[in-house]
Amino acid sequence: MLREAALGGLIEGRYNVFEDTEFGDADLRGSSYVSAIFDRCDFEDANLAKVDFNGSRFASCRFAGELRETKFAAVAFGHEDLEPNCMLDVDFRRAELHWVQFRKLDLSNALLPEDEAHVALPEYRLFLERAVAWLKPRRELEARKVRAVLEACLRHAANKGLGVLNRRDFYAESEACGMLFDEVIGRVA
Repeated sequence: MLREAALGGLIEGRYNVFEDTEFGDADLRGSSYVSAIFDRCDFEDANLAKVDFNGSRFASCRFAGELRETKFAAVAFGHEDLEPNCMLDVDFRRAELHWVQFRKLDLSNALLPEDEAHVALPEYRLFLERAVAWLKPRRELEARKVRAVLEACLRHAANKGLGVLNRRDFYAESEACGMLFDEVIGRVA
């Protein structure tokens, strides 16, 4: 069990490095990271609920199963001098991304889920800016909720590149929020 383990420490510029590691079915909730290196690792059905990988770097890794409120970042908070995470050849095709945050990350080098729930947006930041602007004059509760989520996404969006959102997250809030999100996709994507 790896729950609450310190896996991503950084000591005197040295990283924890995980190569060809199977994290399948591991419980990683509460594990902590500044920046670790994950190369050719498999996270199939690992419990990553609310895990913040911070500035950990991922290359040729695979995620399958549910990721809920999991966070990935381009650089570690307070360690902007470290080599950035590029999510190089990271495979999310069999993952369900629920409120997953990709902070300042362009996902162009990753493989995203290809199902009806996930919406891959090639110009993610531009989409978010347009969606927020389109929703701004609307005053109904659903519009305010959807706009608040998209504004939060915008704060963490990379300046350019690919991003992803899950339609089911909006429908889980309410049918009206989901339908409004679909309308936003149709109008500004």
